[in-house]
Amino acid sequence: MTLGRDSNGRDVDAFALEGPDTKREEETDTSTEGEERNKLAYCVTDVPPWYLCIILGIQHCLTAFGGIIAIPLILSGGLCLQYDGLTQSHLISTIFFVSGICTLLQVTFGVRLPILQGGTFTLLVPSLAMLSTPEWTCPAWTQNASLVNTSSPEFIEVWQSRMRALQGSIMVGSLFQVFVGFSGLIGFFMRFIGPLTIAPTISLIGLSLFDSAGTKAGHHWGISGMTTVLIILFSQYLRHIPVPFPTFSKEKRLHTTRVYIFQILPVLLGITLPWLICYILTICDVFPTEPNQYGHLARTDVKGDVVSRAPWITFPYPGQWGLPTVSLAGVVGILAGVISSMIESVGDYHACARLSGAPPPPKHAINRGIGIEGLGCLLAGAWGTGNGTTSYSENVGALGITKVGSRMVIIAGAVLLVAIGVFGKVAAIFTTIPSPVIGGMFLVMFGVIAAAGVSNLQAQSWNEGSWRGTKLTRKTPATRWRAETSTTFPLVSPLTCLRPPGCGTYRSALPVSPTPWTEQTPMPWSPSSGVDTNGLHRCLLQLLSELCTLAACSSAPSELTQNASEAALFAFPLLKTRVSTVKTIFGEKLT
Repeated sequence: MTLGRDSNGRDVDAFALEGPDTKREEETDTSTEGEERNKLAYCVTDVPPWYLCIILGIQHCLTAFGGIIAIPLILSGGLCLQYDGLTQSHLISTIFFVSGICTLLQVTFGVRLPILQGGTFTLLVPSLAMLSTPEWTCPAWTQNASLVNTSSPEFIEVWQSRMRALQGSIMVGSLFQVFVGFSGLIGFFMRFIGPLTIAPTISLIGLSLFDSAGTKAGHHWGISGMTTVLIILFSQYLRHIPVPFPTFSKEKRLHTTRVYIFQILPVLLGITLPWLICYILTICDVFPTEPNQYGHLARTDVKGDVVSRAPWITFPYPGQWGLPTVSLAGVVGILAGVISSMIESVGDYHACARLSGAPPPPKHAINRGIGIEGLGCLLAGAWGTGNGTTSYSENVGALGITKVGSRMVIIAGAVLLVAIGVFGKVAAIFTTIPSPVIGGMFLVMFGVIAAAGVSNLQAQSWNEGSWRGTKLTRKTPATRWRAETSTTFPLVSPLTCLRPPGCGTYRSALPVSPTPWTEQTPMPWSPSSGVDTNGLHRCLLQLLSELCTLAACSSAPSELTQNASEAALFAFPLLKTRVSTVKTIFGEKLT
């Protein structure tokens, strides 16, 4: 039974017979590209069946909802909303809705990688700092639940005035990110950012997030430990064990199909089972009912009143809290958060590309990604989420666990995020997942992120023992060609998978469009004018000159030999490609 299509147009059975990991082993291609592709169930350009996209999209939503929900809940204290659960649910619906829209824009027109967008903690710190200033400190009466009337005009004006100031600051700061992205400045900076800077950035992102993961997991270490163990068990040890499921087809009628469900849905299963156990233990009153006791936050009814009070249908819209205002102190703080978010996003792009079977993103893709993120922050500020958007590192980690890097899965997840934002009851239900379950999931995800950062060093030459060697790798034409066309990385998808829709190979007028340098190596000859011998000679002399330049930058004879060998290793395939192209065009006239 045909269930989907891969990037080459072949029919693919999502689960059948030999499993996703060995699906393409029938091919005899022994190249590195084929070997790397076999490690993924679905690559960035593959199209899984529609129902699998929905299931995996739900998994990505569940992976991201912890961070998405946490932001409004943390902001509620600074907005004087700690005793207004209904307004908190409205904020959650709004941030879900905007996250879905921003994800669709990023995957379709931005960096074109399977990366999910959501609220960012880098903007949370300056936001809380702004709300803690004397101008925006909450009145004393809002700290007493018995004195708060959530429907009174006075209380509504208290929190909405703070939200409007936050909205204006975020919108002004996002304009800077839009300018940096679409002007190509971030792409220019990427000339000086190589594996030696990307690897520690990604790793430190993952390691720094363990603080929040430990806080959530510490609410009940038994539940969080069970969640962590289940995700590791499903993704690492049970991934090759098929589970028989009844299926029906016209040819075989009713029969069983072996489904590698533990490889496809390890995170979803790892969350659902502890959530169900917490629900059973809550009904049996095993967990304490006192809020200050250990284990209380493992109950599923901690926020049960939110579900009953939330509306069935809600439509977030721009300016729903009023006309945004601008605070100078808030803008300065948000700008610092925006710069930090851009640096993290560049690292996330590289980690996502590696885990999804895509080539390292070129400068034009990074330009578009940062620009679209800035546009997403602008939309988030206009809608009134109290936050911006950024690439979600935990979802990048989910790609490495599930081995599914298809863009269609993230698109399905984005549509689900929009639906959750529209259906208020659904957004409220997600708030019932216990904090220890979220913390246990984060312990695994953030570890995968840190490991993905370290993996960027596997393509870096350890013999470049100085800053000069690192800079040479990024700026010398021969080695720049090697880095940008990703010949040092085993690829499973061509670089064209990162093009924006409708963009040709040679459309280079904008910094967000592919250029001939990043899409393919320009040829020094033209078929219409015959063989340009002088151009071919210039090509050969250029390669030899670059080889000598690379070797001359070494100070020791051993380094000279090593660098010359490295340059020759990547110069000769280029020369062979050019000669083969000439032979293809002109037959065997050129020998």
